[in-house]
Amino acid sequence: MTIEEITLLYDETLRAVWGDRMGADPPTSDYATDASIEADELALSIRFPASVRYFMQYSNFGYPLVGPGDPRRQTITWLNDYYRNNFDWVMPQELVMFSGGHDGDCDCFDTRTTDADGEYPIVYWDLESMKRIEEAVPVASTFPEYLVKRIEWLMTNIR
Repeated sequence: MTIEEITLLYDETLRAVWGDRMGADPPTSDYATDASIEADELALSIRFPASVRYFMQYSNFGYPLVGPGDPRRQTITWLNDYYRNNFDWVMPQELVMFSGGHDGDCDCFDTRTTDADGEYPIVYWDLESMKRIEEAVPVASTFPEYLVKRIEWLMTNIR
């Protein structure tokens, strides 16, 4: 599947799974422009792979993978700054959080390595209990693989 197909399926799955519990449709990510994504990249010292850039621009559920124009201000830059600077938790610099965090559980890009397409492996990190980068738990080899696994999990556990 392409990232375009995965993004569409992800959005459709969230709508189907959560239905009326979501309230009004979330805002579209049309404010995640090339410029806002580049600002996040600069702030985080990272280059997002094409799959992540696409998801940030076209998923209605890209939170917190959104650019600085997000009215909630909980951008990927905000998320990383907040959890690195407001708690005594350990977050290795090589990890860039993109999901979770409120209970210490988060999914991160492991920026120590990329594949030929510039994709970072995705790892699970527990802010409350993990201290060394070697404790990071592999989740997916690429962001698209991560999204497919999230879709499968949602369909199995939430319905």
